[in-house]
Amino acid sequence: MQEASQESKQENSYIVSKADGFISALDRAGQELTAFEQTLNQMDGDIVKRIRQFSDECAALSVRFKKSGQMTAVDEALNVTLAEIASAVASWQMAFEKNRSGKKFMIEHQKYLATMVFGAVKAGKSTLGNFLAGREFLSAPFDNRYKHLPVTEFSSQEQARKTGGMTEKDSEGRRWFCEGVTDTTGDIQYFTLSGLRWFDSPGTGSLGTADDFRKMDEMVKEYLNYVDLCIFLINSSEPGLTEDMKYMKFLNASNQEALVVITKSDFFDEDVDDDGNIVSETRPKDDKTRKMQEDDMCQRLRKQYPDLDSSKYRAISISTGLAKDAVKNGDARKFRESHLDLLMDRISEKAAKNIIELKKKRPREAFGKFVADVRNGTEDFGGIAAVLASLDKAQKNIDGFKKEIGNKTRLLTQNILSVVKSAMEKELVDLSAEVSRGRSISGNEISGMLMEITSREMKKVIGRAIGDIIGQNLNVMQGITLSAGSAGIHSSGVSQRYTEVEHQYVEAVVGTRDPRGIIEHVQSWFGKTFSAVYYEQRTKVEKIASGTNIEDVLDEVLPQVKSYVQDTVRENLDNIANNFFRTQERFIAEIRNKAKALSSSLEGISKKVADD
Repeated sequence: MQEASQESKQENSYIVSKADGFISALDRAGQELTAFEQTLNQMDGDIVKRIRQFSDECAALSVRFKKSGQMTAVDEALNVTLAEIASAVASWQMAFEKNRSGKKFMIEHQKYLATMVFGAVKAGKSTLGNFLAGREFLSAPFDNRYKHLPVTEFSSQEQARKTGGMTEKDSEGRRWFCEGVTDTTGDIQYFTLSGLRWFDSPGTGSLGTADDFRKMDEMVKEYLNYVDLCIFLINSSEPGLTEDMKYMKFLNASNQEALVVITKSDFFDEDVDDDGNIVSETRPKDDKTRKMQEDDMCQRLRKQYPDLDSSKYRAISISTGLAKDAVKNGDARKFRESHLDLLMDRISEKAAKNIIELKKKRPREAFGKFVADVRNGTEDFGGIAAVLASLDKAQKNIDGFKKEIGNKTRLLTQNILSVVKSAMEKELVDLSAEVSRGRSISGNEISGMLMEITSREMKKVIGRAIGDIIGQNLNVMQGITLSAGSAGIHSSGVSQRYTEVEHQYVEAVVGTRDPRGIIEHVQSWFGKTFSAVYYEQRTKVEKIASGTNIEDVLDEVLPQVKSYVQDTVRENLDNIANNFFRTQERFIAEIRNKAKALSSSLEGISKKVADD
């Protein structure tokens, strides 16, 4: 009898030593953390100030940029960019509030090793939590450290469902997590055991209800950022579910460590006792099976997430059921087989490290992650990099319009020449009629008229072309003055044209003649003269009005108009391309500079926190 008692004491001593070592390690961690004060208020203030300043500056620029009436495609694209920036800033501010609540969480629990257990519904989170809180140790048939501790307090960190958390009281009025019910909790619940603060979470992938204030997965994901140790529970009967494993990717991105715990690593074995009764006993899975499951779990993680840092997670198989039986019966062998002793050792090791540095590390990393998220963006929101990319896209859009405008020179020149020629011909025909009525039209008047026609029609054609390109009507040219080009148009003026016509005719001319015969000669002696009619062939040249010189004028001015239009179109399209978008480009440049300045300042603040 005495030998049996001695053997029982030896069996109990192993379990007692593990419980004592576990709690002692937590005690030391609690003592070290009592003096620790973590504050990032000044840096928080700087972050808030910089983001708010950026938001205010963008809003002020938006007011300056905002146009009334019809907008171009560029303006519409920039309005989209403005909306994206506003949305991004709002997301940064929301993320900051979450980050602030996270730091508040870390400060609130700074004296403890904050450990969160997460996993699918029915993975055994509540059962494991109750075991480590001492439920079985308090009723064990042997003395142990748990029996000398104050009553373990269970509390709720955040309620996400109207029904709240789920705890239950035992026969002595002590409170524990509820076990064995579906979707046990809608809260982040915890208990405090010396220097350990153990957080139980809603089951990953649990169904939402109409009473939920928050999505369960989102709430779990948020808290995983801020705890000191994550324990990822997976049921051994269905290890590596995709829904569960996605959290490992998030932990890796958060630079968080995790202990992968494969639960329910046991089976029921039935046997017949000496009296012929069937006896059912919980037995551990053999070491080979456990090792295969642990290796398989790690391989699945590496395969699904190749970038996962394997140094940040370790796998271990446990059976809380075996551990409960072991404590109840004082069975050291079964306790070892449960591997709960190994899990307690891992937690003790974590608590035994320089816990102050560990507690500083998480706020630093959370702060650094927040800054990195604001600068680079996340799956949930765009960062400064996305703002810069959006601005680059808007600028590229403008560059495309400018290039398209530049490519229009030849086509627009041809179109303008065709329109101008038709308009000039009409005007010159009208002027020709006036010239026929005696009006004199100088070369300067013609030059001025042609310049006016050319400028007017050029403005119309260019306006339509630019409007087609950037999605606006002819109002696009309002307020834009076309330059006159490097040279004017010179003309000799419009004049009447005459044709010389020759007329031939016979004219009768009366002249003197010589006397004829004796009588006329005698008479001529006394002074008498004699006349005769002569007929002469004559030619007369007459000028007849044959129209005006408009054809000559057209031949004279069209080469000049063509040269003028080519030069002026090219010059004005370059001017439009460089100046029409000046407001938008200036706006883009200012926002880009302010976004880069914000990114640089946040990087500096983050570095200061990391070096502090």
